[in-house]
Amino acid sequence: MQSQVVCVYANLTEVDDQLGRYCYDSDNQPQLLRPQSQVTRALVRWCLEKYWSVSAEDVNFSRDQHGAVELWVNNEQWSVSVSHTDQCCAVAIARSGELGIDCERIRERRQRERLQQRFAKGYMQGVSSLVQFFERWTAAEAVTKAKRGSLMPTLALSFADKEPELHWHRHQDWQICCYSTASNNPPQWIDFSKNNHLS
Repeated sequence: MQSQVVCVYANLTEVDDQLGRYCYDSDNQPQLLRPQSQVTRALVRWCLEKYWSVSAEDVNFSRDQHGAVELWVNNEQWSVSVSHTDQCCAVAIARSGELGIDCERIRERRQRERLQQRFAKGYMQGVSSLVQFFERWTAAEAVTKAKRGSLMPTLALSFADKEPELHWHRHQDWQICCYSTASNNPPQWIDFSKNNHLS
């Protein structure tokens, strides 16, 4: 799985008990409270153990100067991106390369039409439906995370320039997008609720 990108998504209300042994605080001590950031970190540890055979104790996190999560496996930096909103969380992991992930619930937004008009020459070009809006919105968020940029300037850019590195997945009413330069292959999408056993 050297060049593979793995994306795991989960319903936050379903993962807390199942990920308990993967939750640590910054000193690698078991953590009792599990806010969204702890759950996504636990999901990263679970994924590394299941798909790369990495012990949870060998995984550490830090933050870069932009506040983005950094992943360290046995003191080697890996690529990671995390997203959580409402009751959904998603993580993307690869050994290297630019990586960004975003998840959003598909539902009407008060400012959707205004955003579509404002960025009609950028990411929102040709968008006419709610589903298309969230495909482009999650794409812009994922690219922004990978590039460590700002969302509004990303939305103003041409969507076509990034499309080859963008991969979407829909689960129930969630739209998830992964931007990756780590592999020419699409990411492996994993629903935690169906794959939460270790083999």
